[in-house]
Amino acid sequence: MSAEGNVSTVFFDDGHVLLAALTRDGVGVPSSFAKVAAGMYRPVLAPGKGRGDWLVAWLDAEAGHTEAFVAKLACSR
Repeated sequence: MSAEGNVSTVFFDDGHVLLAALTRDGVGVPSSFAKVAAGMYRPVLAPGKGRGDWLVAWLDAEAGHTEAFVAKLACSR
């Protein structure tokens, strides 16, 4: 949950990393922003500094090596 009260979730689906807003009406339309090969563990979501900013971190694997990824997302609502 961000300082403004916005709530979002991040998840893997069919080889993609997706972000979706959560409201009283339910789950918003997910936005895909990255691809994953293995989708190891769960992605982690934290609010960023700016309004509508989110930080996402996840682990993936390629050629037997674990790789860490971080993305800064800016959502306009």
